[in-house]
Amino acid sequence: MAPPTPARRRPCPAPWIVALLLALGASGLLSTAAAAPSGASPRSAAVAPVAATGTGVVPDAPRLTWRPPALVSPQVVAISATNRTPRLDDTRDYVIQMPATPLEVDGGVTISGGRNVVLVGGTISIPAGAQQANHANRGLFLKDQTGTVHVEGLLITGPGLGEGINLDQRKGAVVQLQNVRVETTHGSFETNHADVLQTWAGPRVLRVDRLSGTTQYQGFFLLPQQFGTQAQPEVMDLRRVDLHGTAGSGYLLWRDGLEWPLRVQDVWVAPSNPGSRDSFLWPKGTAPGTDAWPQVDVGTPPGGEFVPAGRAGVGYTSPGYVSTGTGLPGGGGGTLPAEDETPEPPPTPRLHVTAQVTGPTTIPAGGASSVDVTYTRHGQPVPSATLTLQRHRNGTWSDAATIPITDGRGSRPLRPGSTTTTYRWRNYNHTSITAPFTITVQPPTPRLHVTAQVTGPTTIPAGGASSVDVTYTRHGQPVPSATLTLQRHRNGTWSDAATIPITDGRGSRSLRPGSTTTTYRWRNYNHTSITAPFTITVR
Repeated sequence: MAPPTPARRRPCPAPWIVALLLALGASGLLSTAAAAPSGASPRSAAVAPVAATGTGVVPDAPRLTWRPPALVSPQVVAISATNRTPRLDDTRDYVIQMPATPLEVDGGVTISGGRNVVLVGGTISIPAGAQQANHANRGLFLKDQTGTVHVEGLLITGPGLGEGINLDQRKGAVVQLQNVRVETTHGSFETNHADVLQTWAGPRVLRVDRLSGTTQYQGFFLLPQQFGTQAQPEVMDLRRVDLHGTAGSGYLLWRDGLEWPLRVQDVWVAPSNPGSRDSFLWPKGTAPGTDAWPQVDVGTPPGGEFVPAGRAGVGYTSPGYVSTGTGLPGGGGGTLPAEDETPEPPPTPRLHVTAQVTGPTTIPAGGASSVDVTYTRHGQPVPSATLTLQRHRNGTWSDAATIPITDGRGSRPLRPGSTTTTYRWRNYNHTSITAPFTITVQPPTPRLHVTAQVTGPTTIPAGGASSVDVTYTRHGQPVPSATLTLQRHRNGTWSDAATIPITDGRGSRSLRPGSTTTTYRWRNYNHTSITAPFTITVR
């Protein structure tokens, strides 16, 4: 990829920039009047903006979920064939203005850096013959923003398109993609692994509302920790998405096996082989509790594509964000609505798992406890589901068992065996996980148990004597009659040295090590119980 061209500022704003900034200000997205272009007073700026180029949007286009971020004194960056890879200041806000005609160029657009970045409207077209080398077949690359990057009304197309949108967000950005259309991405298993959307680092939050995409190979490929050391995402929220696979396409939705939460609402896939969910959704759902995409519908949305041809691209005008504003006419890439006062709608119905240990929390080895689990959506019982029990060992959580849920409830015994174990319950997509709880396993009482206590001196002269008392129990009770063996440690080995008779669990014996300091221990007849070693020192 060629070195990026620095972002440019226009000293004299064109009318479409004035209109765009006024729209941002009217919708509350500019937090200071200083955002207006220099030399433009409120009166002179309020000129009629240029008419929309292109098809614009259908008048009854549905409102979007997330508004763009508030911008502070934003700098306007005009994209062109010679200025398509701007490097932005991480501490500044930007408006990315797409050209008034489709941008047909190898490599598409790469935006690196910037705090809050807003791109509304425009068309990126990758020409035929664009190669995978140097990412010449990529439409849009968003890298290392530090605030919120908002992309809306963008059309990505072209006969050479191999990658729709790529994300490398290691600095904690929120990425919002709304009313985006990605036309066919070209590739195969043997050649370019085409994706509609791929992330290999971050973002902290991904929000997608109304995105239509077509692919010859893959759809959404979500690996937010493939590279980098950033934390797992707080959430990836996918709403009103339809992905279409051509003949020979593969996975249309793929996520890693990590625990970041995923929200799915009104997401549709039309794969090449709709008969087998395991062939187009990953992780696979063949094992209970492993299906990460149970709410995904197969086919085309009843009303057709969420972003049909003509809705996104050059001349785009935003429909607004759950408000009654009609928006301003488009100019250049596109414009934002003039009104936006309504809060965004509630999120996907909240799923909540709780667990209560109903059996003992301390059990003997081999014993059992029990747990009751509840599962609700917005406070109402989930009629039928499967939850997964996870076990914590060696610093990691792993799936251990499942429980069927009926009318929001389920019960299960817990048998940790001989080891104290910490558990938790999770739902299918990790969006609700209970607090951990521990079942403590008491070490078993030894069936036969020998103890020894030195009752005489532990240091004696040569030829002197000491003494030791010994106890012997079975299941904690004195053994009525037995014989224990005294062992002596010399030259690295233990050898039997003497015996002691046991009556009612007790016995005593004198110790005469002679002229050599000696270490002893006692054992029972079958070596199942041996005392800790003790030493008689000879001076």
